[in-house]
Amino acid sequence: MSIVPPSLTQWTEEHLSAIFEATNSQAFNQAFDAFIAPDAVITVNGVKTSVAQYKQQLQGEAFLEASATVKYDGAVEVPDSEKSPTEAGTVGVFYEATFYSELRVFGGAQASTASSSVNVMYVLFDFIY
Repeated sequence: MSIVPPSLTQWTEEHLSAIFEATNSQAFNQAFDAFIAPDAVITVNGVKTSVAQYKQQLQGEAFLEASATVKYDGAVEVPDSEKSPTEAGTVGVFYEATFYSELRVFGGAQASTASSSVNVMYVLFDFIY
């Protein structure tokens, strides 16, 4: 039996969901570090930003909420190689994240929704020794 790795889209969606669904700082940090490389090049709305700034921005958008759900509205995936489609390529996902606050209004959780998209490039490095 062979092991089939997830597609680049599946991997992106799983890791992005883990970031938004984290309800404590340890879970958030683990999810973020598993998704974003320390030397990643990040551009937000046309402006280059550091990994630390991007992490802080995500924490400000949805951090330590009571719960969250992420719904993916679509994805585009372009592998770099047809022979190895799960190793490198580009993925764009469109999503809607709903965050439920611990703050209760008339007994119900206060909710906010953010619609966004993320484009991710996966690069395969060949190490020569």
